[in-house]
Amino acid sequence: GLAFDIQTPGPIEMAVGAVIDYRIKLGPAPMKWRTVIEEHEPGARFVDAQHKGPYKVWWHEHRFEADGDQAVLSDNVYYKPPFGLLGRIAHVLFIKPMLKRIFSYRQFAMRIRFGVDSKGAESGEEGGEAYAA
Repeated sequence: GLAFDIQTPGPIEMAVGAVIDYRIKLGPAPMKWRTVIEEHEPGARFVDAQHKGPYKVWWHEHRFEADGDQAVLSDNVYYKPPFGLLGRIAHVLFIKPMLKRIFSYRQFAMRIRFGVDSKGAESGEEGGEAYAA
């Protein structure tokens, strides 16, 4: 199973330079992951980038936009797995499905917490991803 836990004590102050430590576990393998907030426009967007962790490259933009009396959250994720060909195989078999589960869970949790009307986007519609081979 997948475990994804934020290890940084909260509340985390969202600001450029903020460090967020995670512990992720895929199957029996626990890994440490550190991202740093590299860009922050309060109320509009922020970017976290991996400084230590399982990816060769990880850049994640979170955008918040008004839509009438609602807010729309969208994500742009650019990542590259390590280990060349082996990493590309792992991407297909493990990494992409794991990321889909993480974002699907977050979407589910946000729907439970905040509710959504019939305009709510289904998983995969609210943002984009790019995988660099």
